[in-house]
Order: sequence, then C-alpha cells, then structure tokens
Amino acid sequence: MTTEAEYFKTNEANRVLYYWQLNCFPKSNQPSQQTKEKVEETPLKKETTTKSSDVSTMYYEARLKVVEELKKQKQLEPYPHKFHYDLTIAQLYTKFSYLGNSQASHEFCAVPGRILKITPRDDSVIYYLEHKELTLPVLVKRSQVLAKFISLLALGDVIGTIGQPSKSSDGQLILIAKELRLLAPCLRLVPPKLEDSTERYKQRYLDFLINIGRRKIFFNRAKIINHLRKFLDDRGFSEVETPILTMNAGGAHAVPFITHHIDLNIDLCMRTATEIYLKQLVVGGFDKVYEIGKNFRNETIDASHNAEFTSCELCAVYIGYVGLMYLLERLIGEISIHVTGNTSVPYHVYGENSPPVALDLTPPFVRLSLIPELEKAVGAQFPKDLESADAHKFLLDLCKKHNVVCPPPTTSSRLFQQLVSRFIYPMCVHPTFVIDWPTLLSPLARGSSNGTTQRFELIIAGIQIASGYSDLNDPFVILKRYEAQAAAKAQGDETAQIFHETFSTALEYGLPPSSGCGIGIDRLTMILSDSQTIKEVVFFPSLVGTEDKVVLTQTKPHSDKSQKPVDHVSRKPKKSVPKPEVIQRSHIVFDINPVEEKTNMQDLENKVRAINMPGLEWKVSKLEPLAYGITKLRIRCVVEDKLVDVETLEESISQISDVQSVKVTDNGNKI
Repeated sequence: MTTEAEYFKTNEANRVLYYWQLNCFPKSNQPSQQTKEKVEETPLKKETTTKSSDVSTMYYEARLKVVEELKKQKQLEPYPHKFHYDLTIAQLYTKFSYLGNSQASHEFCAVPGRILKITPRDDSVIYYLEHKELTLPVLVKRSQVLAKFISLLALGDVIGTIGQPSKSSDGQLILIAKELRLLAPCLRLVPPKLEDSTERYKQRYLDFLINIGRRKIFFNRAKIINHLRKFLDDRGFSEVETPILTMNAGGAHAVPFITHHIDLNIDLCMRTATEIYLKQLVVGGFDKVYEIGKNFRNETIDASHNAEFTSCELCAVYIGYVGLMYLLERLIGEISIHVTGNTSVPYHVYGENSPPVALDLTPPFVRLSLIPELEKAVGAQFPKDLESADAHKFLLDLCKKHNVVCPPPTTSSRLFQQLVSRFIYPMCVHPTFVIDWPTLLSPLARGSSNGTTQRFELIIAGIQIASGYSDLNDPFVILKRYEAQAAAKAQGDETAQIFHETFSTALEYGLPPSSGCGIGIDRLTMILSDSQTIKEVVFFPSLVGTEDKVVLTQTKPHSDKSQKPVDHVSRKPKKSVPKPEVIQRSHIVFDINPVEEKTNMQDLENKVRAINMPGLEWKVSKLEPLAYGITKLRIRCVVEDKLVDVETLEESISQISDVQSVKVTDNGNKI
C-alpha cells in the first residue's frame, strides 16, 4: 500500500477528501491510480456523488465526529485558549537564514500557522503552514508519538509546531516537528478556489484564506492611512472626532440615512460629511484639524460608490485652495512612494482586459478650468448665470442632445454634474485638478473674480479622489446660498443641503480665512492597488441579496413628502400577526421672545409647560441670548398629529402675558 493511500485511509474525513479531489481537481493533481485502487477498497459510509455540496456536507460531518471524539476523550483540547510561540514564520526565515544546505539547527522553536497544503511521503507527511503570505514546510515523521496527529489534522487547521529549523539539500528552510498542537480545527472543506465576486464579498474570511494575495490590498490600505496621519501630524494638524449621529447632515450633496433615537423620541441623520463640525472647531481656535472616519450616504452603489465609506476631511486657517492643492499633490506623491515604492503606478484605466496605464503621481498635477473644457467637449457656450430659468432649459437641451441621462429631479445642478461626469472625468487619466466650479455646485465655497468659485476636484483615472475649496465665511452670503439650496430641495432634489442653524450662528462669531478638503481613502486605495471596484478595497462592502436569511432592502422615495424614506431589514415572518396602529408624531421647536429684559425666564418656561393638551409632551429647553441683554426661550415638544393642532398650541403660548412673540422654527419632521 502506498503512503498516499495510507494517508487517505486514516479517517473518514480524509476518505471524503480523496473523493473530493477526484471531483474538483484536474487529473494532474488527483491521487495516483495505485492509491485509487487501495482507497476504494474501503468505500465511504455514504454513497458519494459528484455534487460538491454533498461532499462538503459529508466532510463536515466527518470532521465534526473527530472534534466530538476529542472532547469526549479529554486528552487533547481541540480549542485551547493560548499557545506560547517563539517566532512567526517571517521571523523564523530571518533568524535561520544563515543555515547552509542540509544543515540543521540545535535550537527548538515554537511556530503557529494554518495548514495550506498536505503532502504525504514515504515515511512522513509535510504540512505547509501559512502566516501573513509566507509558507513554511513542516516535516512530520510517522513516529509513534506523532502518528495520532496525522489522522487528526486536515486542510485549514490552525496548529502550533515545536521543532528544529533545518534546510533541505536545495536550500529550502523547513521545520522538523517534534511536537504538534491543534489550536483550531477547520470543520469545513476549503475549496481549491473562490473566484465569484459576490461569494468572495459575502465570505471575506474564505476569500482571504484562499486568495492570500488579496490581503495585500488591505495591508496597503493601512499604510495609506498611517502615512496620511503622519503627514498631517508633522504639519501641525490635530486629529479630532466629530458626531456620526446629528440632527442635520450637512456639508455634502447627498441623501442621508435616517435613524430614530428612542429615548429622545426624535429622528437623527447619519453624517454625510464632517465639514460643518470641523469649521466650528476652527471658529473655536483649532487652526488645523482633520478627521479620518466613516461617512454614510444613501446613494447608488456602483464601482466607485459604497453606502458607507472612509474619508479624511481636513480644514486649515490662512491657506487658500491653491495652497491646499500643493499640499494634496505632495501628499499623494509621498503616499505612492510609501506604499508602492514609486510615483509611477500601473492601473487598468480602461478595464482589466486592456493594458494598464502607468499613472504618473509625481507633483505638480495638471490644472484644468472646468467651464472652458466643458464648452470644448460639448461644442456650446454656457450661460453666465447657470441658476437662471434659461440656463436650466439650456442644460436640459444639452443633456438631451448628447444622450446624457439625469435621474429626476432634473435641477440645474444635477444636470450640470451629469455633463461633467460624462465629458470631463474620463479625460482626466493622470492626476488632474479640475478648478473653477460654478456656485450652484459649491454653496459653501468662496467666489472667484471670474464668476466661479475657488473649488477644485482631484481626478485620477476618471475617479474623483478629493474635493476642496476656500471656505466662504460671510454668514450673510451663506444664508442666501442656503436659500437657493432650499429652492432646489423644494423641487425634489433630496441631495440639496439643509440650512444648518448652529453652523450659521458659529460663523457670526468669525470664521478665519480657511480652506478644507475631503480625500476618499477607499478610492485612493483603488488607484494604488489597481482595483476596478470599490468593493475590492472595503473589507465588507454593501451587498444586495440574502445573508443569514435577512434581506437588506431599500425603500423607494415615498410619494408623501412628509414621510422620509428609511432603510429597513425585512425578515420573513413566521406567522401573520396584526399590525399595531401607527401613531404619527411631530417634534416642534418654539422660539419665544419675552416682553422685556427683566422677564423671569424660569417663570415663563413654567407657564409654557403648564399648557396641557392630549397628545402633547414637552421636552428639552434652553435659553439663547439676543441683542440688548434680552434672552429668548427655545423649547421642544412632541405632538400627536391627530390630537394637537400646532397653530392652536402656538396661539396658546402667545396668550401668556410675559410673551411678546412666538415662532415655530422646526415642524413637520415625522417620528
């Protein structure tokens, strides 16, 4: 009987493995004919088929029996809580590189690893252990002491090996095992390959076990973040943390995710950007700030968009957007050298089936003025006032002429952005700063003398990597810009920004001249790892489909504008149950001005809270200073829409003798 046949007959799991190799591997990698004859003398307990799912089930059951038997015997713990090791595989290669061919060390070392491959030999078995992309052959002789481990171990097991480092006659470092320890058994059959992208994303653990090279993408991603942090720290920036849950998700043209706070009984948004908070910190005296973290946008998932993504947003005083571009191009160049060792990076710009383009990330980058280049591309001259009705018609006709599809609502800003995506982005293969953006796409950017704004976008391989601008710090101009955004939102543009009162108030204390930008870390990783989809550079990307019997779905925008679209997790109900009545509530904020400076504000608040109606619940309040020493009362309440009329409640407050005026500042946000 051959040694290979002996190995395949050691236990039920290995016999299943034998049949699996017949079904899954090419003939060159299958067991020998002599082995086939010997192994099939002892057939499987169940009839095998060529279906991989049946083989996987049988293998799992066989491995499960092995683990259960170990637990019963209590001689060998299959799941130990620790293992004291001396060296990793990488450290072992470094330490014993001095050994000559056929030379062995007298030192014993303990090394952990996962079994990647098993090769039976005449008087031994070689287990190939893998750790951090390095492989180490472990030679296990068929001694009486180690014989039991040969029948226990299988592909994918995590083991600890104590043995002597040695080099073979051809110079390969091996570890001659004296003792083996099972650290974590692999119960599932590890497939020879995993190429389907959807399955890889759903089973990332298996993807990284089989496709070991893909781990390098994420090691490089960590290098990018680390060097980005060091680059900014060395230049006097302070890393900060800002809220993820907020009442108003401002700072970006995006639809936010909505969640609900049970205790406060209010809806909250998940942030779409950190810009608004960073500028408030600058007002407070933090001259240079940055934040690396997650943002969330309820938008289309495609090759360059994920529902949640990692970005670095920064803001610095006394630097214009031109200085920011110099900073950014130097940062990109340094990161490229740190990660790849070069500023020339190969990237399959035109798809995996086309030759890669060597992207030159050496500063300085090309500058491109947006409007003139877009006019050349479409063969038409743009109106100076892009927010006029004539300009809107012009953009509609232009998109129709060039077959540019713009999902509704077809506002001027959305139409213009679609034209830029079609004609400008594809021409920016090498790093290009697209500058001079119109105001309708940059509501918080400072204006330029040529009628545009001091804003830029960094495009590499047709992908937007960064966006930044000189900050507009005039609160009166910003108020007008917010009014224009409100008009766009009224037309149905859910990506338009909402007026942020706290931010507007902060500007009235004086925002120093400053600039800021956001850098997409996921997309930068795509460029430096030659990945054509953002899913390849995110550990667990957003997927549409079934996972653990939970279907993640997204509702379409509701026809009733008062009802906000929400994301939900739908489960198949076990039985039909009556749905409880849904009670619609709104949270209302009242601004109450007293009749005079001497008014006792605590008494005034008590009188307001004394108003009692069915379906009315008073919440938090605060005092805010007005001009000439007068203070106003801001108070929040929650009302049931069917029971409480807001106008009647407002009238009741105005009847209080100490009240000069009352105003509803927030209404209609359903809970």
